[in-house]
Amino acid sequence: MSTRTDALAKMNVNAAPFNTETAFRTHYGRVARIIARVVRDHARAEELAVEVFLKLWRTRNAQADKVEAWLYRVAVRTALDEATVSPQASIQLENGRKVAPDFDLKDQDGNEVRLSGLKGKVVLVNFWATWCEGCQVEIPWFVEFEKKYSGQGLVVVGVSMDEDGWKSVKPWLKEKKVNYPIVIGNDQLGNQYRLEAMPLTVLVDRQGRIAGEHPGVVKKADTEKHIRTLLDEGVGSEEARLHASLRPPLKLHVRFSRMQLSRRLKTSEMPKRN
Repeated sequence: MSTRTDALAKMNVNAAPFNTETAFRTHYGRVARIIARVVRDHARAEELAVEVFLKLWRTRNAQADKVEAWLYRVAVRTALDEATVSPQASIQLENGRKVAPDFDLKDQDGNEVRLSGLKGKVVLVNFWATWCEGCQVEIPWFVEFEKKYSGQGLVVVGVSMDEDGWKSVKPWLKEKKVNYPIVIGNDQLGNQYRLEAMPLTVLVDRQGRIAGEHPGVVKKADTEKHIRTLLDEGVGSEEARLHASLRPPLKLHVRFSRMQLSRRLKTSEMPKRN
């Protein structure tokens, strides 16, 4: 993998209609930060940022006045490509899960959203921001999950980490068709969930315990599979308990019948022998 020094050495400033080295020195930090927001591995983000600039160096038809837009577009695409190939962890075994940190915040309609009050539901908590490119990719998936599985017990909660809060979030919500509650988070809540960059998605089981978490853009298919697994947890045992409560107590019924028979034998007159 090329380093920043190697990349600069390879770049021939006369090979393109703009100064690639100058663009590298000017925009490298921003490109690396864009990628890091999705990939969450700073060392890997720097490597990918170098690759972006090497692509720029190899591009012969780029226009000087569009270099910045080109860089940021390719940076986002590179980050998302990397995120889609990164593995997504499986959900944790039930006996290894810890209680999710509670929060009590107001949503966009002024309603209280308290995580501990959602016990009995499977909750997908998504930390995001309006400026987060990766967040824009996966939020439509969460809208789809909410619509598809809310009747089975799923609740999606978006936690915005925008520094200016509702000032940025409310205009954004007017443009997007989000069908689940959005709340404004804070540094304390972020620290409780070990939030380092966005997006971060946390799955909470029906008992209020963290069953899985994924930094960066999730894999849609894997996340949906985990949601279905958590929705099914406990359903079978609950149905069994309900069935048992409705089933007649056979042993007691047999015992009672024997007692009745015994009483009848004692009270009935035995036939006299001739």
